[in-house]
Amino acid sequence: MKYIYLIFIFFFPLNALGQTAVNLKLAEKAGIVDYDRAVYVVEHNYAGFTMKVTDSNRNLYIHWRDSLRQDILNGGNAFDATLTYVRMFDDVHLNIISWNSKATDFSGYTREYTPRFTARNVDDSTFLIRAKSFGTEYVDTIKKYVKLYQQSGCPNLIVDIRANGGGLDYVYKPLLRLIYDRKGSADGVAYYSTPDNIAMLKLFGEETADISLKKWLEQLCKKLERHPGEFVGDSIYTIEYDSIHTYPRKVGIITDVLVGSSAEQFVIEAKIICSRLTVYGRNTIGGLDYSNPGQVLLPCGLTLRYPMSCSFRVRKGRGIDDTGIIPDVPVPLPIPSELTDNLDEWTLWVARELH
Repeated sequence: MKYIYLIFIFFFPLNALGQTAVNLKLAEKAGIVDYDRAVYVVEHNYAGFTMKVTDSNRNLYIHWRDSLRQDILNGGNAFDATLTYVRMFDDVHLNIISWNSKATDFSGYTREYTPRFTARNVDDSTFLIRAKSFGTEYVDTIKKYVKLYQQSGCPNLIVDIRANGGGLDYVYKPLLRLIYDRKGSADGVAYYSTPDNIAMLKLFGEETADISLKKWLEQLCKKLERHPGEFVGDSIYTIEYDSIHTYPRKVGIITDVLVGSSAEQFVIEAKIICSRLTVYGRNTIGGLDYSNPGQVLLPCGLTLRYPMSCSFRVRKGRGIDDTGIIPDVPVPLPIPSELTDNLDEWTLWVARELH
């Protein structure tokens, strides 16, 4: 299976890094140089820029860009202007530290809505795996939970990824292998070839301990260097495993508006390779069309993150960021008053649907 795809996807919820006093002080320090730096990075390195700023809206973009800059020169708050500029692109992977760039309705999600990793029986025929993240620190947890499911003997499986903001794709691969029953192809990504992006990818290659990933990054950088100013990547990739498990016979994935980034990629790939799957819940956040973020330290000390790659899905007119991934079956229940490691109302409802 060709598995190296979307290798640096991260989605940071609004409170992931926290709007701490230190961050607020850094924001207060922001000046015209921070704004100019952010604009430069976006216009020269952001993979979505040439697709979102077109001939039809270029003059309007220039007007807003220059107006925000003038506001700073007139004494306005530089950080507010920079954040407003970043938000113009409506991209969850284009953001400044913990201030998310996409306006998303998180209403109804309470303090008690804090999923924990869980693997347990819902009833005699249904097993639950709740994965709150696909961060690298959870790869062994996912593998362990897959084994627990296989030991359970349950024909039905629920994979609950509510509030899963992403991580790295290889972390969820054991779940894909578990539910796989057909070969499929998915849209690949293309990296935007700029000197800054190449330098960023080379840095990732130097820092990773994964030998196969290191080699892949070296090859990618060589391709990018041969095609300056272009998008480089494979339009499709294939997902194929060498075996099919008898169980699960039915699979339900539960999603919500807090599901983003590589968690959305998991849903897309699962729908491609599993004919036994139904997705339940709410639309996901819509943060996958532009991905693999690099990061730049602004002069004030805050960090600007920006996507270096674009999905071929966008070029084919099938982007998902506007709507998120729409579930096959919406859950007709209110947001749970509590979601930790418990069997909440949504889980019990989906278990009944799978019977």
